[in-house]
Amino acid sequence: MKKNIKALLFSVISLAGVTALASCGGEGGTKKENFKATTYYVSPTARADGAGTKENPVTFSVAASKVNPGDTILLTAGKYNYSSRQQLMRSGDAGKYVTVKPENEGDRVIFDFSSMNFDGSNRGIQIYGDYWHFYKVEICGAGDNGMYVAGSHNIIEECLFYNNRDTGLQIGRGYSEYTHLDDWPAYNLILNCSSFANYDAETLGENADGFAAKLTIGYGNVFDGCIAYRNSDDGWDLFAKVDSGNIGTVYLYNCVSFENGYLPYTIKAKNSDGSEYDTYNTPNGDGTISGPLTVVSIPNTQSTISVTVTAKNPKSYVQIAINEGQDLTKATLGQETEAINVSTAGSVDSYT
Repeated sequence: MKKNIKALLFSVISLAGVTALASCGGEGGTKKENFKATTYYVSPTARADGAGTKENPVTFSVAASKVNPGDTILLTAGKYNYSSRQQLMRSGDAGKYVTVKPENEGDRVIFDFSSMNFDGSNRGIQIYGDYWHFYKVEICGAGDNGMYVAGSHNIIEECLFYNNRDTGLQIGRGYSEYTHLDDWPAYNLILNCSSFANYDAETLGENADGFAAKLTIGYGNVFDGCIAYRNSDDGWDLFAKVDSGNIGTVYLYNCVSFENGYLPYTIKAKNSDGSEYDTYNTPNGDGTISGPLTVVSIPNTQSTISVTVTAKNPKSYVQIAINEGQDLTKATLGQETEAINVSTAGSVDSYT
């Protein structure tokens, strides 16, 4: 699997990386770039006027507003409490990611947005920039998405998303004026992440998925080694609408989705007579991937995909969404079928 991951990363950044290497000197007499990365130390109790050193750390929001390509933000273990969205506007570059990770391997870092109100604009962390690398952080309690990725070429690795009041992690455009697929977030890698227990109580569980890459996403977005379970709605939501057009192909490798539509704790529900009862089942949640279906976007270059689906209903349905302007004769938006074999783009060889 490590070899596959390395190959994937090289494929994502190869063109930009080759260009960057070619411009750094060697034959041709080009001057070598004078580059020195900065490390910012951050802690839950830091002040905004801190120096960003280990002895005098700075707040996360200030550090994130100062970073340049290649910089690192080291997070002291603990809980970072926020009541407002953390917007990341700056960017790294190919081969010079802005890295956000715990100061020490094994430290537990939690971004806790539980004091947020439930609201569609109250996302926890929103990445507008490109080339960010988040590693081993937890995001919980947001009033909407835990993390929203609107930039491109970002890596989100070994992170946890839970108890958010909409989808744990979603990829989508950052600005409404971006109306073309070429302007939408592309080539993001979500690697070995888990998303669970996300529940929008205010709308009875109909929106909170584990992961979503839908409506307005570009090309080359990848989920590898990710797990989505016990979310109130879907494990993965890859929905596309006719009015906004096709989305780029979404690649899912080595991913697992199970027991969505149920929660890991009980909630109150009402019988027809108004009496209440405890249940793990979310009233409006669908429980598979994108509604009562499983949606699998098949890459043009891959002939076979193996998909295993578990749902709260005895029979799961599989929908193959062939994007990028391909012929939807076998799977139009909203069509349900038990199994589909699409010879031109790929096939499902395993489903339950």
